[in-house]
Amino acid sequence: MKNRIIWRISDSLRQRMELPLELINTKYYKTESNLRQWKKSNLYCYYLTHVNELGEKQKMDLYKQDLSRFLSLRFNVKAYVVYKSVESFCLYVKDKTVFEKFQMKNGAPKTSSYVNSYTLVNRPLRNLIAYLRTNNFRNSLPIADMTDYTGNVSRKLEADPKDLNAVDKALYQFGLGIKRGMSTLPMLIVERSGSDE
Repeated sequence: MKNRIIWRISDSLRQRMELPLELINTKYYKTESNLRQWKKSNLYCYYLTHVNELGEKQKMDLYKQDLSRFLSLRFNVKAYVVYKSVESFCLYVKDKTVFEKFQMKNGAPKTSSYVNSYTLVNRPLRNLIAYLRTNNFRNSLPIADMTDYTGNVSRKLEADPKDLNAVDKALYQFGLGIKRGMSTLPMLIVERSGSDE
């Protein structure tokens, strides 16, 4: 997510590494043409071939090592993840008694999404968080889960997911709310490895 990255590099270098927001999800021919040009200049393909059977963690470690080498050689930068206290839109439990009524432990799992409507039936609450994050990637603040709940829920959210005020009002009936606050989240730090650009 773009709002989970902290850039500590020059603007000119950042423009080569980050897809500009104004080029994302548009239907204008000129913008789409600019998007294709940006991709042609800045995107690359990655293939990993290995002889021995590798576990998921081993493969992920290899991906990270290769990406670190590429960033260092291509851009002279390094990237790493740290947990930081940042301003966020925080999903929290407003009324525990009401919230518990929508917690589920059985039933056929189901997820459905339509325009301004998102339904979970016996699905993890984190799915709702992911749905809100995906629809608010342009927002300068990330979305954080402050509910401390890891189980499944059943609920139907009827609100424009990009309008967090509307989302807050729609969540009220489920004993939840969303508001600005501070949270500790994993943030990707991108910074220079050396002094030369």
